[in-house]
Amino acid sequence: MQNHTVILKFSLTLLIIQLIKIASSNETNSTLRLVHVLFRHGDRTTDARTLYPKDPFINETYYPYGLGELTNKGKQKAYKVGKALRKRYGAFLGEIYSPDILEAQSSDTNRTKTSLQLVLTGLFPPVGDQIWESGLNWQPIPFNVLPRRQDSIFFGLTCSTFKQKFTEIVTAPKWQKEFKKHKTTFDYIAENTGLEVNNYFDVFHLYLCLTTEKEFGFTLPEWTKNVYPQPLKDFAIKTYELMSATSELRRLSSGGMLKKIVDDSKAKISGELVPKNRKIFLYSGHEVNLANMLHTLDVFEPQIPPYSSYILFELHVINRVPGFKIYYEDYTSTQPQPIKLPACDEFCPLDQFIDLLSEYFPRQDACNGNHK
Repeated sequence: MQNHTVILKFSLTLLIIQLIKIASSNETNSTLRLVHVLFRHGDRTTDARTLYPKDPFINETYYPYGLGELTNKGKQKAYKVGKALRKRYGAFLGEIYSPDILEAQSSDTNRTKTSLQLVLTGLFPPVGDQIWESGLNWQPIPFNVLPRRQDSIFFGLTCSTFKQKFTEIVTAPKWQKEFKKHKTTFDYIAENTGLEVNNYFDVFHLYLCLTTEKEFGFTLPEWTKNVYPQPLKDFAIKTYELMSATSELRRLSSGGMLKKIVDDSKAKISGELVPKNRKIFLYSGHEVNLANMLHTLDVFEPQIPPYSSYILFELHVINRVPGFKIYYEDYTSTQPQPIKLPACDEFCPLDQFIDLLSEYFPRQDACNGNHK
């Protein structure tokens, strides 16, 4: 009899927990109006642009993937992002994909385009009449890509104006004084790599290069033990600070995406968004896009945003007030964690969000299309 009582109590506890989850989900779905997702691509091989002159693996082909491409592990991670979004927003989005519901955009690299396809596969598997090939749990979903020269969403860092302003920061006395503290380390790295190393940015790609080579199973050269992963990782993380050191740099690196998120959200609230039943925007980018966005929001915690990490901007209307709930998934917890802006609550009214961040909105194309 006692065992039956214990089992009954346990079953009731599980039922209550489930009801709470359902209630919470229903509440979220009842106030949710639009979702924006910015994510990093999955695990990749070494990018040719990050190779260094004395790299012992400089002639590796990374067969069968190729340079800078997703590995199988990376494909799995990107697919899991889509499945996680399906689990979180399934009731909001519905099961059936239609072009009106979704807008997807990728940077112009193979790994981000492939990652986006995999996220879409996990997010909208075909059901019912959408199953067009027996045994194939996939349907084609279109997405958009801009050439780098025209892309202020993902490639603001390639803008000539950004490069000019970034150089001014790197050569400023404040930063030059800090760089000199690491001269011995910089000289050591330069001697062993053949790179010219004068600041954090000069070793940023080196850290990514060594990381991907190690991930692929290569044994790194002996000299790297003195600098990898530390202090190279810290130098790479500090590079994000350099990239976001001024309002103008933030405007160029993240402002385009931030303003698009705000403009589309405002249009959704006013009923002017075309199409009107758009529910989700997907942006497939790079770790630098996430890091710069977190810096612009003033919520950056020192890290390299991991593969397939993502930021969620959820547009809610609560008590007739539109606003954002923002979450970040970096896999340090069991689910995306809420982000609280320094001068706002976890639910940040849209007007207040705009007041806090409008200084970073681009006022015009400062590059005049001159991305390189």
